[in-house]
Amino acid sequence: MIRPPRISETEWEVMKICWNRSPITAQEIIDQLVALDDWHPKTVKTLLNRLVKKRALGFKKDGRAYLYYPRVTEKECISAESRSFLDRVF
Repeated sequence: MIRPPRISETEWEVMKICWNRSPITAQEIIDQLVALDDWHPKTVKTLLNRLVKKRALGFKKDGRAYLYYPRVTEKECISAESRSFLDRVF
């Protein structure tokens, strides 16, 4: 099992989409985030690259598109965030 990485609030938004529907293209993620809250496509691509580097997301190349999929579960990330919060507080 991969240890869940620490991810920012904006990265959480991208991960939520990937957890709900994967594999998913970068354009599909961008379209969903732009519809929700006027995100800039470059910002989304930057976040995707960060999440791949953190090993929270994986990808497969499909022609010219990249299909992204989560490498960690939502439950694992929530648990890791809860432990991190408790460690900081206590």
